[in-house]
Amino acid sequence: HRASGAGPVVVAVRGEATVSVPPGRYRVAASHGPEWSLGLSEVDLRDGRDAAVDLALRHELPMPAQVPCDLHVHARPSYDSEVTVEDRVASLVAEGVRFAAPTEHNIVGDYGPGVAALPAAVRAPLAWVPAVEVTTDPRDTPLGHFNVYPYPPAPGAVNGGPPPWVGVTAREVFLAARQRDPDAVVQVNHPRMAPGIGYFDLIGLDPWRNVARSPAYDPGYTALEVFNGLDLGDIPRVEAVLADYMALLGTGARYVATGSSDSHNLAFQTAGYPRTYVDAPGDDGEGAADVGLVLRGLRAGRAMVTAGPMGRLEVEGR
Repeated sequence: HRASGAGPVVVAVRGEATVSVPPGRYRVAASHGPEWSLGLSEVDLRDGRDAAVDLALRHELPMPAQVPCDLHVHARPSYDSEVTVEDRVASLVAEGVRFAAPTEHNIVGDYGPGVAALPAAVRAPLAWVPAVEVTTDPRDTPLGHFNVYPYPPAPGAVNGGPPPWVGVTAREVFLAARQRDPDAVVQVNHPRMAPGIGYFDLIGLDPWRNVARSPAYDPGYTALEVFNGLDLGDIPRVEAVLADYMALLGTGARYVATGSSDSHNLAFQTAGYPRTYVDAPGDDGEGAADVGLVLRGLRAGRAMVTAGPMGRLEVEGR
């Protein structure tokens, strides 16, 4: 759970790291997101010896006006994560994410302390908005998990005053979210995830008609998480949710497709994989992303979901 060393992973937000390992032959890799090359090297370590490894990464695929976002990610305020806010922000920046939503379980997330702790050498500090993952009570009437962003905290309220999450309907969650911010994005997370936390499974959705077996279904959400990072090893499940999405579009419904890491750790759940690229005309890719541009692009559906790899196609020099 620590950026300074989580198993075999180090988040080197300053560009350097020291790692202690047993003697042996090692392969060292450095990454900065799918737009960048990997830095790779092999090193032989003898007992008691130090070795320096210098790696260089190239920006192989610059994507101006395309802002890489992680719209579902966790840190220590969530009951199931031990990652500090400072380390979480560092992990996002290290993988080239430029905008993120701190979607903590029933707590309004705040990346301010993490951004403030970034070293001055970071040229693209993380842009963010306050957010929350409404996690309905599995013991009461579970309806799934819903992200809301932006969701400004209520002054003086416990945990920032998240939307109600016990004994509520989806309609009540969506209404509370938009009462706080009328333009809030309401995102259905991992709609088919077991056990019992997927909205579509719990309400018995028929995506071909956008109606459900349960009267608790409300189609009034903004975005659908079609690719969750916990499914990186289960692509058939990703494809099943993508089929849901296409069927819903066929009914005339209009939802924005998103992809997010849902990372709770630093090792084995890498922030930013998958990610959502949002088309934000006017953003030059330098410095902090413009929050307003990102949110407008996302609400308009100018979004692309990927876990990489990515490539550039040229035809006759264009």
